[in-house]
Amino acid sequence: MAAHLYWRLTFDRGPASTVDLREVGFFDAAGVDVSVGGVAAASSEYGGAYLIANLFDKNTSTLYATASGVAYPQWVQYRFASPVDVYRVRCYPNSGYYPTNPRLSFSDDGVAWSALVPLVEFSGGLVSALDTMLGVSAPYGGVALGTSRATWAFRSVPGPLKLSVDPKHRSVADMEYGGFGRIVGTTKTKAVPSNLPTKARVVLIHQRSKLPVREVWSDPATGDFAFDGIDTRQEFLALAEDAAGNFRPVAASRLVPEVAP
Repeated sequence: MAAHLYWRLTFDRGPASTVDLREVGFFDAAGVDVSVGGVAAASSEYGGAYLIANLFDKNTSTLYATASGVAYPQWVQYRFASPVDVYRVRCYPNSGYYPTNPRLSFSDDGVAWSALVPLVEFSGGLVSALDTMLGVSAPYGGVALGTSRATWAFRSVPGPLKLSVDPKHRSVADMEYGGFGRIVGTTKTKAVPSNLPTKARVVLIHQRSKLPVREVWSDPATGDFAFDGIDTRQEFLALAEDAAGNFRPVAASRLVPEVAP
């Protein structure tokens, strides 16, 4: 997935009448919280001391809350100072006021948004292990995760995101399309006497739902590309777009991953 200027977290209501969030963080591939220096917004705001400005202040003693009586889903978003690629989302709700069914989307202009990508939730001991592994507890004031419900949500694309809790155990985040299969191919441009390898952006799309699953760049010298960790029980579509923009995108449909060696 490429870098984008806006990232949005959409969610449904939990057991309470509002959703109260102490903190949300957007993290890059290195586990760094990149939600700094931007502008936060929300679909609704409770008001008073429960403002959207509190959501990205790196302080778990402040709260943001959705307005009372609003329809769900609701959303919170962050406009970054420059485009970023988000790999992980940390949502730290107030105890008893947590959201459900979190989904992630992005935009380059704040108007046209991508399809919603479901997020996988983690809680309890796994949260503590991931927090320690990524070293992100300090920016949140060192609040013990055991004192309140905490949720880690990991994006399904461009996975499979494998999070090592210890050397012998792994948690795989891509619950929808992840597996042990592999899809490989080559991107070329037409030429005489033979076609030439070219660099292209290749997007893997779920055949039935048309949701994006993975994204890679093919090798500029060989044109080779590969998608690893794909479910062998499902069909996919690969869409290749010329890096220079000189040709129309081409697609190969109904691809079935082969079991990786």
